[in-house]
Amino acid sequence: MTKGIIALDLDGTLLDASGKYSFATRDYLRELTRRGYTIVLSSGRPPRSIMPIYDDIGCSGPIIAYNGSLVYHPLNQMFPRIDKTFFAASIRRIVQRTSHFVDIYMCESADHIYVNRVEPPLGLYFPFEGMKVIEGNLESTLNENLYTALFRCPSGRMEELREACDVEEGIAWRSWNNSNYSELYFPGYDKGHAMDFIIGALGVKKEDVYAFGDAANDIGMLERAGHAYAMKENKAPHLMERFEKTQGSAQEEGVLRTLRLIFGD
Repeated sequence: MTKGIIALDLDGTLLDASGKYSFATRDYLRELTRRGYTIVLSSGRPPRSIMPIYDDIGCSGPIIAYNGSLVYHPLNQMFPRIDKTFFAASIRRIVQRTSHFVDIYMCESADHIYVNRVEPPLGLYFPFEGMKVIEGNLESTLNENLYTALFRCPSGRMEELREACDVEEGIAWRSWNNSNYSELYFPGYDKGHAMDFIIGALGVKKEDVYAFGDAANDIGMLERAGHAYAMKENKAPHLMERFEKTQGSAQEEGVLRTLRLIFGD
């Protein structure tokens, strides 16, 4: 029986601007795991980009990947699972409607990455290592369901892209903060829904859930926690109006400093 859940967003929360965290943070999270807390890593990243952190910290619970479209337990195959994917036919239709103004498409399944052309910056979050990369026109290359569908287009065409995506039933579109990138997502399948799922599976009370985030896509997860913290520096300033502020930014080991204060260490 776990003492509680500590849910951590990655980029901008646990990870600083260089994508790293301190040895002190790692060691303290390991200590909390030894004390009986379940560390849940939650991210829009794919599992292959989460698991090195999971292993380094010594996590022993489930993970939330793709912003909640995939929830599973790397160490327990019997743990219940969320596994939600986009239909390939839907993505092909969106590509057909938008190929005259979208610069970059990137989609991925469990084993393949589909791109119209390789875009190195996306590889920071969706690494190509260990995946088969299929480059070309996605209208002809896509033949399987997908966990992600990412786009890059001029900011002036974002609304046109939204309209092209909204035609497809059951999926929605959102832009990334201050960026020309955007993505598809499933309404109702977010970090909040994933946390409900995990809390129920582990039988944890809300007052025993601690959550940390820095962006709008973390709000659902933060709402499920009895103790919710917005990072001191974040991508969605309105978080500060709703949740307690951490003791520092990601650059200042805010998660570590706040957890030490919470647990009296």
